Amino acid sequence: VVDGRFVGGHITRSYGRPNQGVEAIQMELVQETYMEENGPPFSFLPERAARIRPVLKAVMAAFIG
Repeated sequence: VVDGRFVGGHITRSYGRPNQGVEAIQMELVQETYMEENGPPFSFLPERAARIRPVLKAVMAAFIG
């Protein structure tokens, strides 16, 4: 965690059960990768999201195998 906003890892602790074969991943993106942060309004920017989408797909494919 770089900025400390999601230090707790609630998702991975709550849903991950490695001893039962259930793994959990918590991925976080800086908001500027998909939205305008200089607001409000904080608008979704499809052109930014389009650039990160193939990267996210590749990361998930690597995790899934």
